[in-house]
Amino acid sequence: MEPALELLKEFVRTEKKILLFGDRDCDGVSSTSLLGGFLKKIHRGELILKTSNEEDYGLCPAALDFTSGVK
Repeated sequence: MEPALELLKEFVRTEKKILLFGDRDCDGVSSTSLLGGFLKKIHRGELILKTSNEEDYGLCPAALDFTSGVK
């Protein structure tokens, strides 16, 4: 968890693009909403929010295709 937090802090500090992927189940929607709202307040760089609405649950092949296209 600590390495992920350090990476997130670096991206916020340097205003790098952040992709936030959330699942469509109850805990996925809740956590994506909370973290997305927080990041919108502290991050001046680009924030991309992606949910699994159109795909299967979780980090499925279609979601991986989408995330691999984000540069």
